[in-house]
Amino acid sequence: MTTTSILQNYFNLFNDGFDTFSFDTKNYNFSETDIEYVFEYLVPGFEKDELKISFENSFLTISSDVKKENIKWFNKQFKQSFKFNRTVDEENISADLLNGVLKISLPKKNSSSKITIK
Repeated sequence: MTTTSILQNYFNLFNDGFDTFSFDTKNYNFSETDIEYVFEYLVPGFEKDELKISFENSFLTISSDVKKENIKWFNKQFKQSFKFNRTVDEENISADLLNGVLKISLPKKNSSSKITIK
C-alpha cells in the first residue's frame, strides 16, 4: 500500500462518515435452516420506513434514499444486492427490524416432489 493510498483511505474515512452511510466492512450474516434462509443485515440508525427490500431475478436488494433537505451532512443513501443461487419462495419472504438488525427470512421453495408409482 502506498502512502498516497493510505492517506486517501484516511480522508475517505472522514468523508464517508459524514457524507454517506458507508458499507466498506462485512455487515451481514447468512444462515440456513431446514425450512428457510436467514439473512441478517446491520442497519444502525435506520427506521423500517427508511428501508426498501426487493427480491427480483434471484437478487435480494436492500436500499435507502433518506435525505434531510435542511441538513447538508445528513444523508443515509445506500444500495446493496446479493445474488441467491438457491430456490426461494418469493411470495412468503418476510423481514423484521430490531435494534439496528434487519432480519430477512427467505423460505425455501420445495423444488422436489414425490412421484407415486401406479
